[in-house]
Amino acid sequence: MKLDRGKRAKEGIAKPRQTLPRSEFFLREGQRLASMGTWSLRPDISFDYWSPETFVLLGLDPSKGIPTFREALAVVHPDDCEMIVAAVEKMIREGASLEITYRIIHPERGLRIMRNMGKALFENRKIARCVGNTLDVTEQEQLMQELRHREDITLRCNAYLEQGQALSHTGCFGWNISSGDLYWSHETFRILGYRPTIRPTLELVFKRVHPDDLAFVQQTVEGASEANQMDFEHRLLMPDSSVKYVHVIARPLKTEKGNVEFIV
Repeated sequence: MKLDRGKRAKEGIAKPRQTLPRSEFFLREGQRLASMGTWSLRPDISFDYWSPETFVLLGLDPSKGIPTFREALAVVHPDDCEMIVAAVEKMIREGASLEITYRIIHPERGLRIMRNMGKALFENRKIARCVGNTLDVTEQEQLMQELRHREDITLRCNAYLEQGQALSHTGCFGWNISSGDLYWSHETFRILGYRPTIRPTLELVFKRVHPDDLAFVQQTVEGASEANQMDFEHRLLMPDSSVKYVHVIARPLKTEKGNVEFIV
């Protein structure tokens, strides 16, 4: 439906007025959505440009004009100020790229984690100014810290599990029946007398089974796909002619693809 100008004026519907050039409008919106501001720094370490989003990110009032470097530094966490000063001075002195992560105390949002990336621009082989971006990476950094924490817990749990298996002489394994893939824990490698650098296979298991028990073990393994669980004992004949008695307990588990895996 088309609305003519007369009707538009009569009903008080005014055409939106663009106060910014189209390209600058999209740039500002993009920076706002990405939580990213831009800035420009002279060789004397004074700012000559801050984008509107930079004021928002650092919690400074744009009506007071572009802040001095000292004023901008005032919102930085005290423990990170020296690091920032050193990085900025190196960028201006040597033309080195800037990439630094630090903390600020935002007047409204509290502690935030920021990342600055910048580079020097040269004119006649001299640094004319340095330009860069400021990004709020608080949520990303918190997520990474949580993932690192979980990974650390997982590694510690695995270490405790391996120690527990070694103390109790209990190994664990996983076996995908359809693909034939096997997983052995370190203790399983030790029990079978193999180096953990080799690829586990059923043939390696059968090679260690006592000859008098081999037919039974092979028959049990062949019928594993229809079994509710595996629970049996057999002997291992080691290369040094010693005999080990093992008790195998495993239960089937269906994967998302419908394949059956045995785990113990």
